[in-house]
Amino acid sequence: MINRDGAGVLWLVDLGSSNGVLHNGLRIKQPAQLRQGDQIEVCGHQFDFIQGDRPEAVPAAPDEAAFATLSAVKTVPTWLLVADVANSTHLNNTLPPERVAAAIGEWFRSCQTLLRKHTAEVNKHLGDGFLAFWPSPTVLPAQVLAAIRELKSFQQTSPVGFRFVVHHGRVMVDSAVSRGEDSLLGPEVNFIFRMEKLAGALGTPCLLSAVAAQQLPVPGELVSKGRHPLAGFEGDFEMFVV
Repeated sequence: MINRDGAGVLWLVDLGSSNGVLHNGLRIKQPAQLRQGDQIEVCGHQFDFIQGDRPEAVPAAPDEAAFATLSAVKTVPTWLLVADVANSTHLNNTLPPERVAAAIGEWFRSCQTLLRKHTAEVNKHLGDGFLAFWPSPTVLPAQVLAAIRELKSFQQTSPVGFRFVVHHGRVMVDSAVSRGEDSLLGPEVNFIFRMEKLAGALGTPCLLSAVAAQQLPVPGELVSKGRHPLAGFEGDFEMFVV
């Protein structure tokens, strides 16, 4: 599927197809920006991407099987949260596997219940961490702040130590029928995972992006953690704690 974001940029998206989508001969694993003359291949059907009012040729449409997994993709402003167990290596080295699994399971269930109370949903369970988001684009920053504060309180009593990061940005949401779940796509998703790595390096239990911090109703409680580079992104980015 080709999706246009809020800035008018066109992206090629693979919505979970079993055969994959090729962009200039390479199978894509995340949205790929399209440029004039790019080659696209879906289920053995090849296309040239031509952007303009009057393309010279219109390729034949692929059969219905090529689009069996497609569904509507929308780009929406979304609050994102990534949480991760901070001491998983230590836990695995000091406790029996069944106790580690029980502790992480209890932590995950508690976080999931807490977030749902504040209208957020866990999108992906990532072993000893998870990605969550607020599905409604009209969620109030105060609801996000309430979740942040409750998570910070839970850090004092959690069965495992953990850190979490919060970001806000425009994300492509794919409600893929073939997977039965929402899939979050785009650079902002990559950004928050880079933030989580930074939080680990800084030893910070909670980290907010500048975009998120600016929208939360707590200007007097925010403390800058300085500007930092993030792998895969140009420039340095200011981060905050609350």
